[in-house]
Amino acid sequence: MASWIDDRQRMNYLCIYVHTAPDELLPERPFILRVSINKGAGIIQSRLWGRDCRGINQSWYFDLTLLPEEILDFCSWIVRLIKFHRQGGVLDVPEPPHPFDFKMSTSNLLVNEAWTQKARQEIRVGH
Repeated sequence: MASWIDDRQRMNYLCIYVHTAPDELLPERPFILRVSINKGAGIIQSRLWGRDCRGINQSWYFDLTLLPEEILDFCSWIVRLIKFHRQGGVLDVPEPPHPFDFKMSTSNLLVNEAWTQKARQEIRVGH
């Protein structure tokens, strides 16, 4: 987990966690990760916010589901996505390093959930 305070003094956080993994009951289940920004596996404790923080940023979230071997390729892309959002769309978000399918938010036309095509294929084969 990583966290930062944005220009509006709101706490933002990024979590990387296991979305699915093989286990004793389902050994054929694929190992798939999820990268979540401002949503996901953790809740930031208020003691970590600091005095000047106005709370958690609830106006934007993003989930990316991908294979473990794809995650390093996405690191700089995720940083650019965060900067793109912070600057209100001034920068162009580059093409992702691996093709993905996405869902748009109905309220603000931003991409909020994405699956790499390889992860989507792997989940279909594994289930």
